[in-house]
Amino acid sequence: MVVRSTSVMIGFMIAIGLGGCALEPSYRAQQVKLAYPPMVVACTLVGGVSGESDIPFLDYGEQEARYRALDAAAQLGATHVVWTDLKKGTKAIAVGRAYRCDE
Repeated sequence: MVVRSTSVMIGFMIAIGLGGCALEPSYRAQQVKLAYPPMVVACTLVGGVSGESDIPFLDYGEQEARYRALDAAAQLGATHVVWTDLKKGTKAIAVGRAYRCDE
C-alpha cells in the first residue's frame, strides 16, 4: 500500500512540475503568424503542416505540438498558419495550413 501511494504521489508531482515548465517556440517558429481564413485569401498556400507531442496531458503537449507545426511552416517559408485541427489522445497533434503572404 505504501509503494502504491508513493508511486501515485511521484506521478502527481511530475505532472505538476511539467505544468509549470515554460515552453518556447524556436526563433523561426516565432516569425510565423497565426491567422484566420479571411486573413489569407490573397496569400499563397505553401502546404499543410503538423506537429505532434508524446505528452498528451495538461496544455504542455498541445503547445509543443503547435510549436512543432509552426516550425515546419517556417521551414516551408510560410508567414502565416491557419489551424485546422487539434487532436488529443495518446499524442497531441496540431494540424494547419501554411501560407506565404506578401506584406
